[in-house]
Amino acid sequence: MLNRCKSYIEKYKVILANFSYLSILEIVGLLLPLLTYPYLIRVIGKDLYGVIVYSQAILAYITILINFGFNVSATKNISENRNDTKKLSEIFNSILIIKLLLSSISACLYFPFVSLYIQTEYKFLYIVSFGLCIQEILFPSWFFQGIEKMKYITFISFTVKFLFTACIFVFIKSPKDYCLIPILNSFSGILSSFMAIHIIRRRYGLKFALIPFSILKTYFMDSIPFFFSRAASVIIERSNTIIIGIYFGYGMVASFDLALKVINIMKIPFTLVAQVLYPNVAKTKNMKIVKTMLVFVGFAGVGLSILVCLFSTHIVTLLGGEALYDAIPALMILSLYLPIVGCSYILGASTLVVMNHIKEYNYSVVYSLLIYLLLVTIYIMINKVNLISLSIIYIIPELFIVLYRGYVANKFNLLN
Repeated sequence: MLNRCKSYIEKYKVILANFSYLSILEIVGLLLPLLTYPYLIRVIGKDLYGVIVYSQAILAYITILINFGFNVSATKNISENRNDTKKLSEIFNSILIIKLLLSSISACLYFPFVSLYIQTEYKFLYIVSFGLCIQEILFPSWFFQGIEKMKYITFISFTVKFLFTACIFVFIKSPKDYCLIPILNSFSGILSSFMAIHIIRRRYGLKFALIPFSILKTYFMDSIPFFFSRAASVIIERSNTIIIGIYFGYGMVASFDLALKVINIMKIPFTLVAQVLYPNVAKTKNMKIVKTMLVFVGFAGVGLSILVCLFSTHIVTLLGGEALYDAIPALMILSLYLPIVGCSYILGASTLVVMNHIKEYNYSVVYSLLIYLLLVTIYIMINKVNLISLSIIYIIPELFIVLYRGYVANKFNLLN
């Protein structure tokens, strides 16, 4: 039995190591925002905090274009070529160049939008918030994930997030300081990006180089399917925030954001499993461990969902106080999202993408977007838009994704 345990640990030591590093990272990423959130709500108020959340929701549409699905396609390419330095250099430089080009296009779309449609008093906030895109351009998380060296991401993110948290308490003293929040956040992203690139150049000997257009085109085209699926996911994730802002104002945006923050914190274990599992399975095609993890995240999701429901009032009181009690029913409904999203992650990249069912992977997300848009349209037409209805709408598309991906996995016998 002891030898069997040792053999199992040895076989999956890379996965276990990366899971440990990411766990440390996510725990730190969990605790530090929990320190700043109540402070910011008290100092700048829920309305101004809602403005910041609303601006981030709009900016999320811009980052869709910049990322362009490379977190899936580039990770897979890096994982499959991790022992070929020349190929790694080609992939690394190609993705950076494409992202820089896409960011230029993004800026040409974003700033005219801000000039024409954003209230004058908030335009400066939106302008400085664009700095958040720099991290999306330069931080090569896809590279470290592909080579399964999560310790570098952990070290960098821990250092920078701790610095950002300290700066929040030092510099944010009154509501007039609210624009400093995206400035500090942007600075943190830029710092982490340069640290990551420095490690890649020193540790792996990769140099900046121009890449022929034909090669850039290849990587760009490879990522198009993942771009559409990622775009659909972000639209579903962020559009509720924008709808709430339009119908109910920025204060209610803060309430819904609190409920989503709690759910996003609770789904961290599933994100960890997915991030660690995907590059390993992309290389080994070991579907046995995928099946095991699918069972694990299903039961774990149900358990977390029950806990969130039981303690929803206490959670909201602790983080936002009575001013955000509107978040309680939304949080209870959104807790049903946890077991669903865990299975969605595992059946997605680690199953369909790895087994070359990319078309079905993308269809699952695109179809879910159509369902989301249909539901939103219906609720708007019958005048039933509120936090509860939008929370339900948030869950249903993800449930469809799981059912569709499960059907495909069963149809093609992918997990055996």
